[in-house]
Amino acid sequence: MEKLYLLLDRFPQAALRTGVALVTLFAIALCSRLGSHIDNIANENRLNSLKGEARQYGDAFRLWLHGMEQRSLTLQQLCRSDTETQNCITARYSVQLLAPYARVSISKGVISADPGTYPQGVLAGTEALPEQLQAALRSVATGTSPQWLLDDRDPQGIYHAIALSPERLLLSRIERKQLNTLLAPGLSGALRPVLALTVTGVGSPRYLAGDPDSTLLLPLQEWHSNGKWQLGWTTPLQLQPGPLHELANLITGVGILISILTGAIGWIALNGLYASRRHARDLESLTEELADSERNYRMLVEQIPGIVFRSKPGENGHQLLLASPSISLMTGYAEREFLPSGSRQYMELVHPQDQAKLAEQVRAHSQSEGTYEIEYRLRSGRGQWLWVLECAQSREHPSGAILIDGIVFDITARKQAQYTLQQSDTMLHAIIDQPAHIAIQGYTSDGHVVFWNRASELLYGWSSAEAVGKRVDQLLFNSRELLSFLTQLSDVARTHQAAEPFEAPLQTKSGQRRWALCTIFLVDDYLGEQVFVCMDVDIHARKEAEQELQAMQQRLQSEVHQSQRELQTANSELEQALKSLVHAETLATLGSLVAGLAHELNTPLGNTLTVATTLRDSARDIGQHNENGTLKKSSVLEFLALSDEAAELIERNARRASELIAHFKTVATDTSSERRREFDLGQTIREVLTTLTPQLKHQPHRITVAADDGLLLDSYPGALEQILTNLIINSIKHAFAEGLAGQITISACRSADELIQLQYRDDGCGIPPEQQEDVFTPFFTTKLAEGGSGLGLYIVKNLTETVLGGSLRLESTPGQGTAFTLDLPRVAPAETRKENNNG
Repeated sequence: MEKLYLLLDRFPQAALRTGVALVTLFAIALCSRLGSHIDNIANENRLNSLKGEARQYGDAFRLWLHGMEQRSLTLQQLCRSDTETQNCITARYSVQLLAPYARVSISKGVISADPGTYPQGVLAGTEALPEQLQAALRSVATGTSPQWLLDDRDPQGIYHAIALSPERLLLSRIERKQLNTLLAPGLSGALRPVLALTVTGVGSPRYLAGDPDSTLLLPLQEWHSNGKWQLGWTTPLQLQPGPLHELANLITGVGILISILTGAIGWIALNGLYASRRHARDLESLTEELADSERNYRMLVEQIPGIVFRSKPGENGHQLLLASPSISLMTGYAEREFLPSGSRQYMELVHPQDQAKLAEQVRAHSQSEGTYEIEYRLRSGRGQWLWVLECAQSREHPSGAILIDGIVFDITARKQAQYTLQQSDTMLHAIIDQPAHIAIQGYTSDGHVVFWNRASELLYGWSSAEAVGKRVDQLLFNSRELLSFLTQLSDVARTHQAAEPFEAPLQTKSGQRRWALCTIFLVDDYLGEQVFVCMDVDIHARKEAEQELQAMQQRLQSEVHQSQRELQTANSELEQALKSLVHAETLATLGSLVAGLAHELNTPLGNTLTVATTLRDSARDIGQHNENGTLKKSSVLEFLALSDEAAELIERNARRASELIAHFKTVATDTSSERRREFDLGQTIREVLTTLTPQLKHQPHRITVAADDGLLLDSYPGALEQILTNLIINSIKHAFAEGLAGQITISACRSADELIQLQYRDDGCGIPPEQQEDVFTPFFTTKLAEGGSGLGLYIVKNLTETVLGGSLRLESTPGQGTAFTLDLPRVAPAETRKENNNG
């Protein structure tokens, strides 16, 4: 203070006043300038803080898009390789802010999905999809990259589609308000994002957030991730000059008031102190906002499915400065252990075989800015090796140092899927090359060879290296045959069904034509393309054998025709013999003649039938071998020898049968059984039993007759006697076991005015159900070796229906006996007599 006083004493008052005035004016100007400068610095700091915050959220959004793209590719590969677990995979790989992916099918132009997955949006309603969106979905399904899609009817959301096949894709939806949350979850009105998306095939962008006409704080940032993304930032706050600018204007206004210089200076100083305090508070508020922004950024980073890190590149690789908490889930160690103050180095967890590769990549980006991607193995907390994908960017820090920011994704599942696909491809090629006698080739839709197995090389002469890539008309077909082959490929692609096997003469490398049996089927996805698989079997030897067979058949044709004529002659004679035999059986009173004839005819006719059956079976076998392509020359020669021997046997037995029939004709006599008269049915039955007394007296069986009196018939008693005789002899031979007594009951009654019912019943063993349809067939007998002729019941049925004009029913239960019921007219029709005479 003493020095101040000395200074005041040395200068005149006017000079002091002038000096004070000058100092005051200088102080006023200095304070005004200082206030304006402080205000500008505060505004500039605020703008820089907002710009830095905008860049951070822009980088986070770019990392989110990149993570979405990598995640989509992983999900696409998993769902393509394992369609049976798509629901599980879809739930596991649902991405932040996206609804779980739903499967969408495109079948014959119709797009369908589970509506429950989409409470809002394009697939929630029943209206038809816009043509533009339908075309976009089909384009995604036929492509290989995921795509972002927009719908004019759903302005509040965007869609993410992943192609699995031309008929299947995955689809999810995100709300616009969720994008705003993703872009700036912690901002309190300081920044407003302006986000636009331009999808593939649409020229104009759609603004998903912000006002497109607002003034941008930062230039638009652009990224291409399944579409064109543009992001900018604006602020609703008006950055006005600070309070010091008003104070400077006030000081300038009152500076002319010299009389209140001291009070004004004090006031200015006080206001300056208060202004400084306000600026300090503003700085503290900005610092808190920056810390809150950092916390929100960290929350966003924690949601990213991977390790987000910042590192300082070194000679040996990464030296982590920051890491997201996801590193503990992947490695089993807390994030703080990898920081400079921790005890672990990230590079220690990298597989020894991959450390040099990763370190080289990091060193390459330690001197300049750039981006890179690298795959390597990382040890997990359980001691297993995980495959990871590191996507990073090196850039210069404000301090001048080069730092690396990046994210590490777990791609173990994708690697396993790739390995499984590679193993499947190796196994497929092994299966294709394994068959030694089946030539297998793969063709594109225009006929170019995709693969050519070892059997194809052996069959056609071209090696796989020579055949693959060439069109089939350069190898196996001519130009005309190529058109037919391509038409077959088109039909298989249209129907998705294998072609029916066909025979074709195919050209070999030597120019020779070889016959092959071919079939074609479609494989929709063979290494990412549609392939037609053709399988050929060499049938050239069979074709040659067929030609030889045709020549042999022509030589044998005359012999076969001759044998057929002889067989037809024998058959005619057999038919005539059958008629004669039936007639003789009907008229004969003694069974010995019929039995002798049947026994004599049995041998030649049985031999003829056996030989004919054997010849027929051999002919069928030859035909079956011919159809299957297994016919051999030895088989044909064996068939010819058999045919010659069969023809000789048929001829010899037919001649023997013919001689027997001729002998029977000479000894057979006509009887009076065909004489029509009126007779008593009960009396006729008893007469029949009397004539059979010699055969029955040695049998233990009992025969009971229960016939009403006065049953007169105007018919043919000889036919009726023959019927009863055959039925009784049939029971004795077939119904009763030897040594056991049986019961036979013959009953007759009037069932209607002009109808008589005659029933014959025994309590023998009965007739099995499977034989009941055959017992009336000529020559059917179960006692062929014991003298049975097989004509007894046939004659019974024939006489009942053709001579007596009645009907015959059979009822039999195994173990309980057999009953024959004859419904006979009291007066036989005259027509039956005429037919009998003609017979």
